[in-house]
Amino acid sequence: VLVAQQYANQQPFRAVCLSRNADGTYRVGLVLPISPDTHVCRVADNVPEESLSEALRYQPGDKVRAQREDGSFYYGVVENARLPDRGALAAGEASEAQGGPDVSLQRYALDADGFVAGGTYRVRPAVEQLPDEEGVQDSQLSEARSWRLETLVCIELPTAMSAGGNGEPERFWAVVGQEDSVGMYTVLRTVDGEALHGIDAMWMTEVTPFKPGQQVKVPLADGGKFFGVIKEETSPGIYTVVRNLDKEEVEFCDGCMLSELRDPQKMTEAAERDAEELGMVAADVQQRLDEDDLLPSIGDRGVERRVFLAGQVDAVSTEAARLKLDSRELTERAVEAEFMADEAARALLPPEPAEGEEGAAQAQPVEEVPFDLMSPKEQEEAMRRQAELLEQQEEAKRLATVAKRTRKFAKRLEKAFMAASEAEAVVRHAMEATQAEVEKREADAARKAAFWAKARAEEASCVIVWLHGQGESEVGWQTTLADLHMPDELGPCRWIWPRAPMQSCSTRGGVLTPQWFDTPEFPKTRVVRGVPDRPTREEEPKDLTVATRRIHAVIEALEAEGIPSERILLAGFGQGAALVPH
Repeated sequence: VLVAQQYANQQPFRAVCLSRNADGTYRVGLVLPISPDTHVCRVADNVPEESLSEALRYQPGDKVRAQREDGSFYYGVVENARLPDRGALAAGEASEAQGGPDVSLQRYALDADGFVAGGTYRVRPAVEQLPDEEGVQDSQLSEARSWRLETLVCIELPTAMSAGGNGEPERFWAVVGQEDSVGMYTVLRTVDGEALHGIDAMWMTEVTPFKPGQQVKVPLADGGKFFGVIKEETSPGIYTVVRNLDKEEVEFCDGCMLSELRDPQKMTEAAERDAEELGMVAADVQQRLDEDDLLPSIGDRGVERRVFLAGQVDAVSTEAARLKLDSRELTERAVEAEFMADEAARALLPPEPAEGEEGAAQAQPVEEVPFDLMSPKEQEEAMRRQAELLEQQEEAKRLATVAKRTRKFAKRLEKAFMAASEAEAVVRHAMEATQAEVEKREADAARKAAFWAKARAEEASCVIVWLHGQGESEVGWQTTLADLHMPDELGPCRWIWPRAPMQSCSTRGGVLTPQWFDTPEFPKTRVVRGVPDRPTREEEPKDLTVATRRIHAVIEALEAEGIPSERILLAGFGQGAALVPH
C-alpha cells in the first residue's frame, strides 16, 4: 500500500495507470480514501493492456446517449471500448513511493473524474435499422438516463412536438411505464390516462407529489385562480383541493397546474434582496451615465457598451416583472386572509333580532339553565357547544393573525417591487439616452460625409487625421507637411485637419487659446517641487471625453463615407498627439 497524495483529486475507487513496463504491461493503482486529506493507492503490477479498459468512463453494455457531429442525438449500447494510443502516455512527476525521485512516473492522461481520457467506443444504436457507430469519442457520450416503473415525472415536450402550436413547450405530469428502447419510454398522462410512446428520458424530471394540507395556487381555465388546501390525492398526480374562501371541494385538479404557496416572509425577504441588487445595478448604470462612460464610443468598445446596457435592461426588466407578479399574488392572499378573518369574527357574534313584534319576541333574553340543573344529555350538548365555540374563537384568532402577517409582508413586498420599478426606469432611461445619442451621431456622420462628398475632388482609399498642438492651428502643419510623399501602395490619401475649439487656458492666465483640453499647469511632471512637494494637477477627464468625441465624430463620418477604420490614421503634435491614444 503506497501513500499517493498526488492522486488525492482523483475519484475514489477508480483505476489509475501509474507506469508502463518494458514488456508492454502496466503498473496500475486503485485510488482508495482513508481520510479527507489522505488517499492510498493499492498497486498491481504486470497488468496487460487489454485489462486497462476498466479505467475508461464507459464499459461494454453501458446504455449511453450519443451526439453526432451534426448535433443530433441517438441512444445506444456500448459494444466495445478502446484505450487511446500509447502516444497519449505523458511523463508525470517522480514518485518516491516507486523507488526514489529518479524514477519517472508515466501514465495515461486522466480526465477530471479520474477516468482515462481519449478513449473511443463502438456504439450500437437502439434503432435496429441503423449501423453501429465507430470511433465515438468520450465527449460525444453521456450516460442514458433510466427511470423506475411508476415514477411520477414532469414531461416537457420540445416546442416542435407541442400540440398547442403557440410556440410554448407543452408540460404535463405522467407516470413512467415500460422502457420501449434505450432511453425511450411509454408514459401514462395523469390528467387523462392516455398512453404516450417514444418519450425521451431527457424530457423527464422527477416531481414530488403534493401532500394533504399543503397550501396551493390553482389556475382556472378563464385565466383566474384560487387558493386552497390539498385534501387528498385521488389518483397519481390528480388532487382534490378545498378552496379557502368557501371551503368548496374542487376535484380532478391536475398536479402539473398546481404550485405551492410560498411563505410570505420568505417571499418578501427574497424580494427585498433582489430589489437591493437591482438598485445597485441601477446606481452603477446611473454613475456611468453621469461620468459619460455609457454613451457610445466607436468600434468594438461602443458595441460592448450597448450590449452590456441591453443585457442590464433585460435582466432588470425580467426581475421587476417577477416581483410585480409576486407582489400581486401576496396582495391577493392578504385580501383573502382578511376576508376569511372577518367571516370568522362575524360568526362569533350573536344573531341580530329580526324587525317587528315577532322579532322583538325572539330578541327577549333566554334564561339560561344552570349547568348543575341540566340533564346528562343537556350537559353533554352544552359541553359540545362550548367546545365548538372555543374552537371557532381559536380559528378566528389564527385567521386574524395570518391576515395581519400576510398584509404586513404584502406591503413590504410592494415596496420592494416599487424599488425594482425605479431601478428599471433608471436603466431604461440610460438605454434610451444611449440610443438617442447613437441616432444623433449617425445622422451627424451622414451629413458630414455628404458634405465631404460634394467638396472633395477625388476618391480616397485612406485618410490621415492630423491633430495640431495647443495654441496653434492646422494651417502651419498644412504647409509643413505639404511635401510629404505617401507610399504609392497606399493609393489616394486624403488629409483631414480638425481644429481645436477656443477655450480659456489656465496656464496662460485664462486667455482664449485653441486647445483640445485645458492643461492646469506646466511643466508636465509627476511632482511639483516645493515645500512640501505636491503632485501635479491633472487634466479633467470630462475635457478629454469631449475632445475624444470630436475626433470620434470625424472617424464616424469617414466610416459613413465608406472608408474602413483600418485605413484611417490618427496623428498629431503636442497636445494633439497626446489626445490620439484617448
